[in-house]
Amino acid sequence: GVSCIDWHPTEHNLLAAVTLKTNRLEIWRIDTGEMISIMDLISEGSEERVAQIAWSPHSPSLLLCRVADRADLLLVDYKAETKKAVPTFRIVVTHFSWNPRVPNSILFADGDFGLLF
Repeated sequence: GVSCIDWHPTEHNLLAAVTLKTNRLEIWRIDTGEMISIMDLISEGSEERVAQIAWSPHSPSLLLCRVADRADLLLVDYKAETKKAVPTFRIVVTHFSWNPRVPNSILFADGDFGLLF
């Protein structure tokens, strides 16, 4: 199964999907049906799960991933095959959203409806 998906904001034939059981990020070229990238987001055997992904509207190879119940996010560059933790001020993020007009600006929300920019 799939835990989350997101269409690329500018390359309209690309779809990012995360598998439910393995927490692997898969990038698919929908026009050909080809999987062009696969990357493990969480260590094998972990009980954690990826709960949200979103492409950056400003950097075509970047995605932000939210792991449920964690106090950081993962910034993934699928072309470079890298990932790094993004600190979120020690809150457990329940939702996030890229600002479509301001590069590298992200809105974070926690379960108590606190908002951070």
